[in-house]
Amino acid sequence: LTTVVANGIKDHYSPKNPEDGIPGTVDAQIVSMADKIDTIVGIFLINEKPSGTRDPLAIRRLSYGLIRILLNTKHSLSLTKLVDETQKLISNKLTDLKKNHKAVSDCNEFLTEKLISTFKEDYGLPIDVISSVVGHDKDINPFDMLKKIEAVNLVYLDKSYQGLFTNAKRVSNILKKSNQDFSSIINENLLRESSEKILYNEVNDIRNQLDSYLSTKDYEKYLNHLNILNKHITNFFDEVIVNADEEDVRLNRLSLLAKIENIYNQIGNISTLNT
Repeated sequence: LTTVVANGIKDHYSPKNPEDGIPGTVDAQIVSMADKIDTIVGIFLINEKPSGTRDPLAIRRLSYGLIRILLNTKHSLSLTKLVDETQKLISNKLTDLKKNHKAVSDCNEFLTEKLISTFKEDYGLPIDVISSVVGHDKDINPFDMLKKIEAVNLVYLDKSYQGLFTNAKRVSNILKKSNQDFSSIINENLLRESSEKILYNEVNDIRNQLDSYLSTKDYEKYLNHLNILNKHITNFFDEVIVNADEEDVRLNRLSLLAKIENIYNQIGNISTLNT
């Protein structure tokens, strides 16, 4: 038995409590995460999920330990995919468990709740900012979510970004009231006012740079670059009647706003944040 294997076996139970450190080696961290997710998903598949004071096999502690390992090691790993793959592996061996379709969604919901609690209690992040990201992102990736939340929180506290959140909320409210789907294609010939033409061009001009920041997960720079649109969106609202009498013009303007909302929502639903 090599020292690496021996230490991996010994450390993979960590962290045993909030004060305990995470496994010290990559090997032990991998084994620890595999063991924890196998137990967590297995418990949900047999309908023994934690409730009240009842916590079979200390699932709450295991979930917290799994999240801590991912956050502390800065591993960008999707718990959503991990839960799904674990469920498949277990169900392939125990075919009766394939019938439990609700187990995966319940497990993801449980892990999301633990993640929200960790961001709030361990990192001191405000719940409204946490919710704007976690409640919006369908993929549960703890470290990636943490980076998004910290980026949003940083600019949320900066008064120079107030217009970003105000305009995001205004765009969201207009689109909600319209209650319909919009084309992803904007008809340039239907852009009548100078402010909407300028806004349309600005959106197109910054899109490639925004996509670049997303691909490198530089969320603070993404929000900083997005802030460029503020004055153009404000001018648009000052000069343009969105609900124009001509239906094709109205739908084109709403489609432009839908395109902007999509850009806003790449990191989180920032329209939910009050300024």
